[in-house]
Amino acid sequence: MATRTIDFIRHGQYGEDGLLTPVGVAQIELLAARYRSQGGPTELWQSSMPRAMHTGRVLGRALGLTARTVALLGEGVPTVPDPRPSWMAPERTFDLERVASHRARFDRVLERVLKPARGTDKHLLLACHGNATRYMWCTALGLDPVAWWGFRIHHASLSRIQVLKSGRVVGVSLNEVGHLPPALQSE
Repeated sequence: MATRTIDFIRHGQYGEDGLLTPVGVAQIELLAARYRSQGGPTELWQSSMPRAMHTGRVLGRALGLTARTVALLGEGVPTVPDPRPSWMAPERTFDLERVASHRARFDRVLERVLKPARGTDKHLLLACHGNATRYMWCTALGLDPVAWWGFRIHHASLSRIQVLKSGRVVGVSLNEVGHLPPALQSE
């Protein structure tokens, strides 16, 4: 057994058309340059939502990878905060069946990836969304499933976990944006 590194990549900044803006493309190109300088990943999955697919195309082209579209990675709200954060409008309602379906999707992704790599080390990029990143990162580490509401995730950020040979999951980073100059950092 070997180590599996899983990077949750939030899509770049996007516009009303659902595609990356020029700033979003620049953000992802800088992230790709970071990967090229450190040794590239071995696999790339992308959400089926346009902003994540655009992110996957930019990353894939830059890294020589073909992105695999995984609908389970689509955006969603996987839990309802309790108590509600002060910034959330008190009248906001949640469709609890839909919330449960989002959580089930994200949990299925984790079931597929939270295991040691076979043979050699593996490095998987998941081009997805802020809520997906925060929830799966927290859940993989055994944190309260509602804890994700307390974390911020920037566009084109990298959040990393590793599954060690023993099967133990460790958090390596959350919301890394050091590859982006301050002028290109956005949420």
